[in-house]
Amino acid sequence: MAAEVATKLRAEIVEGVLAPNERITQGAVAERLEVSRLPVREALQQLAGEGLVSLERDVGARVTPLDPKDLIETYIVREALEPVLTESAARRIDAEQLAALRAINDESEVCAEREDIDGYLAVDRRLHGGIFAVADLPRVQAVITGTFATAERYRRAFSILPHRLETSVVEHRMILDAIERGAAEDAGELHRIHIRRTRLTLSEHPELFSRGGDDG
Repeated sequence: MAAEVATKLRAEIVEGVLAPNERITQGAVAERLEVSRLPVREALQQLAGEGLVSLERDVGARVTPLDPKDLIETYIVREALEPVLTESAARRIDAEQLAALRAINDESEVCAEREDIDGYLAVDRRLHGGIFAVADLPRVQAVITGTFATAERYRRAFSILPHRLETSVVEHRMILDAIERGAAEDAGELHRIHIRRTRLTLSEHPELFSRGGDDG
């Protein structure tokens, strides 16, 4: 039950339904989702561990605001570890797995053409997750899975900037081309550049970090 509550709240935070700095009270969430307070409390603790909420004594929780320092730390982890997974995937992948990844990227291209940010981000998660699964490095993947949840709001902020979805699709295609060639190091470096571009671009747009919510 706590996992289900966490999934629901995480989606609401990432999609902006719950705004940065907005207060989240256990009682209100429990009533809205028709559960007891215990799974809500456990869910909020999990989201706090992911950096999505901050727990406050006698207050409950608040949605953590977008923070340039958090952006840098989150993306340093991604830049360090995700290319490792991509390199490993390039050395292990078979033709069927590669075809599946290309089909997912084709879906993302359709979403980009339609400027469907929600759809694009969902497909993007599947593409990255598919690469990570092929890598067969479960400990590294476990670290990145948690970091990916933290990065989701930054990825959404990045995606609303002009022409970013189209660029991302092209970069994904380049990564898959390198994987197909068996150029593992090239694939990893392209992935690193792909992640770094998001961090650097967001750092150039401080207005995205100043968007906050009310007091809840």
